Amino acid sequence: MRRQPERHEQEAVKKLLLALGAKFWVAGTVRKRGDYHGTMQTPGLPDIPLCFLPKRPGYLLVVIEVKSPAAAKTATGGLKPEQVEVKRLCEAANVPYIHGDLNAIIAWLVMHGYLKASQVPHYRVTP
Repeated sequence: MRRQPERHEQEAVKKLLLALGAKFWVAGTVRKRGDYHGTMQTPGLPDIPLCFLPKRPGYLLVVIEVKSPAAAKTATGGLKPEQVEVKRLCEAANVPYIHGDLNAIIAWLVMHGYLKASQVPHYRVTP
Protein backbone atom coordinates (compact mmCIF):
# COMPACT_ATOMS: atom_id res chain seq x y z
CA MET A 1 0.00 0.00 0.00
CA ARG A 2 1.46 3.37 -0.97
CA ARG A 3 1.99 6.10 1.61
CA GLN A 4 -0.55 8.90 1.73
CA PRO A 5 1.02 11.68 3.80
CA GLU A 6 -1.71 14.22 2.99
CA ARG A 7 -4.42 11.82 4.14
CA HIS A 8 -2.48 11.21 7.37
CA GLU A 9 -2.18 14.98 7.93
CA GLN A 10 -5.89 15.48 7.24
CA GLU A 11 -6.86 12.82 9.78
CA ALA A 12 -4.66 14.49 12.41
CA VAL A 13 -6.21 17.90 11.61
CA LYS A 14 -9.72 16.44 11.92
CA LYS A 15 -8.90 14.94 15.33
CA LEU A 16 -7.55 18.29 16.52
CA LEU A 17 -10.61 20.17 15.27
CA LEU A 18 -12.92 17.73 17.03
CA ALA A 19 -10.98 18.19 20.27
CA LEU A 20 -11.52 21.95 19.95
CA GLY A 21 -15.27 21.49 19.51
CA ALA A 22 -15.28 22.53 15.86
CA LYS A 23 -18.04 21.54 13.48
CA PHE A 24 -16.81 20.73 9.97
CA TRP A 25 -17.52 19.02 6.69
CA VAL A 26 -14.89 17.27 4.58
CA ALA A 27 -14.78 17.26 0.79
CA GLY A 28 -13.39 14.03 -0.56
CA THR A 29 -14.16 10.52 -1.53
CA VAL A 30 -12.58 7.13 -1.30
CA ARG A 31 -12.93 5.37 -4.61
CA LYS A 32 -13.65 1.69 -5.09
CA ARG A 33 -10.74 -0.32 -6.42
CA GLY A 34 -10.52 0.04 -10.19
CA ASP A 35 -12.72 3.15 -10.25
CA TYR A 36 -11.74 6.37 -12.02
CA HIS A 37 -8.76 7.97 -10.26
CA GLY A 38 -10.01 11.57 -10.27
CA THR A 39 -12.26 12.83 -7.50
CA MET A 40 -14.69 14.47 -9.94
CA GLN A 41 -14.76 17.49 -7.60
CA THR A 42 -14.54 21.06 -8.77
CA PRO A 43 -10.85 22.00 -9.06
CA GLY A 44 -9.77 24.15 -6.12
CA LEU A 45 -12.37 22.80 -3.68
CA PRO A 46 -10.64 22.77 -0.25
CA ASP A 47 -10.34 19.59 1.82
CA ILE A 48 -12.44 21.12 4.62
CA PRO A 49 -14.55 23.79 2.92
CA LEU A 50 -16.69 24.47 5.98
CA CYS A 51 -15.16 24.53 9.44
CA PHE A 52 -16.86 26.37 12.26
CA LEU A 53 -14.50 27.03 15.15
CA PRO A 54 -16.17 27.86 18.47
CA LYS A 55 -15.92 31.56 19.24
CA ARG A 56 -17.85 33.52 21.81
CA PRO A 57 -20.44 34.36 20.76
CA GLY A 58 -21.08 31.81 18.02
CA TYR A 59 -18.55 30.41 15.58
CA LEU A 60 -15.81 31.52 13.21
CA LEU A 61 -16.03 30.12 9.68
CA VAL A 62 -12.67 29.03 8.25
CA VAL A 63 -11.69 27.11 5.13
CA ILE A 64 -8.89 24.55 5.41
CA GLU A 65 -6.71 23.02 2.70
CA VAL A 66 -4.45 20.28 4.10
CA LYS A 67 -1.11 19.58 2.46
CA SER A 68 1.52 16.93 3.07
CA PRO A 69 4.63 18.18 4.87
CA ALA A 70 6.63 17.90 1.63
CA ALA A 71 4.07 19.85 -0.43
CA ALA A 72 3.71 22.51 2.28
CA LYS A 73 7.45 23.26 1.99
CA THR A 74 7.32 24.04 -1.74
CA ALA A 75 7.40 27.61 -3.10
CA THR A 76 3.62 27.57 -3.67
CA GLY A 77 2.84 25.85 -0.38
CA GLY A 78 1.46 23.01 -2.47
CA LEU A 79 -1.43 25.09 -3.78
CA LYS A 80 -2.62 24.58 -7.34
CA PRO A 81 -3.74 27.67 -9.32
CA GLU A 82 -7.41 26.92 -8.61
CA GLN A 83 -6.66 26.70 -4.88
CA VAL A 84 -4.83 30.04 -5.02
CA GLU A 85 -8.00 31.53 -6.54
CA VAL A 86 -10.19 30.07 -3.77
CA LYS A 87 -7.75 31.44 -1.18
CA ARG A 88 -7.90 34.90 -2.78
CA LEU A 89 -11.70 34.85 -2.82
CA CYS A 90 -11.88 33.71 0.81
CA GLU A 91 -9.56 36.52 1.84
CA ALA A 92 -11.66 39.03 -0.13
CA ALA A 93 -14.71 37.78 1.78
CA ASN A 94 -12.88 37.97 5.14
CA VAL A 95 -13.03 34.19 5.54
CA PRO A 96 -9.74 32.78 6.86
CA TYR A 97 -8.18 30.29 4.45
CA ILE A 98 -5.74 28.05 6.30
CA HIS A 99 -3.47 25.81 4.29
CA GLY A 100 -0.50 23.63 5.00
CA ASP A 101 0.43 20.61 7.04
CA LEU A 102 -0.61 19.90 10.63
CA ASN A 103 2.13 22.20 11.96
CA ALA A 104 0.78 25.13 9.91
CA ILE A 105 -2.77 24.51 11.14
CA ILE A 106 -1.53 24.34 14.74
CA ALA A 107 0.46 27.57 14.26
CA TRP A 108 -2.69 29.34 13.00
CA LEU A 109 -4.72 28.02 15.94
CA VAL A 110 -2.06 29.23 18.40
CA MET A 111 -1.82 32.63 16.70
CA HIS A 112 -5.61 33.07 16.94
CA GLY A 113 -5.96 31.89 20.53
CA TYR A 114 -7.57 28.48 19.96
CA LEU A 115 -4.52 26.75 21.43
CA LYS A 116 -1.74 27.87 23.75
CA ALA A 117 1.84 27.23 22.69
CA SER A 118 2.32 25.47 26.04
CA GLN A 119 -0.35 22.92 24.99
CA VAL A 120 1.54 21.95 21.86
CA PRO A 121 4.47 19.50 21.75
CA HIS A 122 7.76 21.35 21.25
CA TYR A 123 8.31 19.75 17.85
CA ARG A 124 5.00 21.18 16.60
CA VAL A 125 5.67 24.77 17.68
CA THR A 126 6.99 26.86 14.82
CA PRO A 127 9.06 29.98 15.54
